[in-house]
Amino acid sequence: MIIREWIISKWHITVLIIALALLVVGIILVYRPAEKTAEWHAQQGYEFTDQGRYDEAIEEYTESIRLKPDYAEAYSNRGTVYAVLGQLERAIEDYDQAIHLNPDMSTAFVNRGQAYLNIGQYDLAITDSSEAIQLDPNLAIAYSGRAYAYNEKGLYDLAIADSNKAIDLDPNMAIAYSGRAYAYRKKEQYDLAIADYTKAIEHDLNLATAYFNRGAIYLDSGEYQLAIEDYGEATRLNPQYAEAYNNRGISYFNLSQYDLAVADFSKALELDPIMDVPYFYRGLTYGEQGRNSEAIADFGKFISLTDNPQWIQLARNEIEELTQ
Repeated sequence: MIIREWIISKWHITVLIIALALLVVGIILVYRPAEKTAEWHAQQGYEFTDQGRYDEAIEEYTESIRLKPDYAEAYSNRGTVYAVLGQLERAIEDYDQAIHLNPDMSTAFVNRGQAYLNIGQYDLAITDSSEAIQLDPNLAIAYSGRAYAYNEKGLYDLAIADSNKAIDLDPNMAIAYSGRAYAYRKKEQYDLAIADYTKAIEHDLNLATAYFNRGAIYLDSGEYQLAIEDYGEATRLNPQYAEAYNNRGISYFNLSQYDLAVADFSKALELDPIMDVPYFYRGLTYGEQGRNSEAIADFGKFISLTDNPQWIQLARNEIEELTQ
């Protein structure tokens, strides 16, 4: 059974906004100038960011920087807006400048570390998180971010240790539980993983990826109805979550609910037409329904998209069986 594991980066970005907002509150909100100073524009940038008006936030931070070129916080805040928009290279450039202007800004190190994490630069992410911890040993998000980088490198015991520290510092940090849960899952400690994903959901009911990952454990263990329920929550929270539709389709397939399975695989492909896995499983489902020509077409599409020799051979075997 193909089940893809996804640690979604939006967790990190969401928390980065929260961490940065704490910094902005301390520097900007206490100061409300009558003139449109650099601080005034930075305050506007913060408010636009909070409202999701990201292009306007960038404009305000840019004007703030024009008026005050050494304004490290404005660079850092603009970097976070770029990160939210997925413009990670530009975010890193702004974090670089913020750190150059203020080498003691722990939040800028955390945010740059998260950006590195999201572009797969795990060693740099670890370095930045460690620097943030050196500057502020009580910065829970720095431990959590480093835990995610350790997870990506397969260093699960280190990830658990950092997640534990993050939870000690902030028992309500949902992503710290999720990071630890992922490490437990990779170590095949499934009960602990489920408990931590459940804890993450308790602290953040909108954490779609926690539902997805808990659902993946249920799917692995054959608890298909529980998996369906979790994937349903994941898709409710994030209607664009193609992977969740795919995995719910696999759950329906295993329960022989073929029409529902086809609907979910088709939805996954509507959202992500180059995702290979739904073609394979929809092909299997069509085969079970006697829709052989459609099954053959899906297996052919799967072969054109995947680079996994084992699964290519499985698809070819299915085509051969259907054409006999």
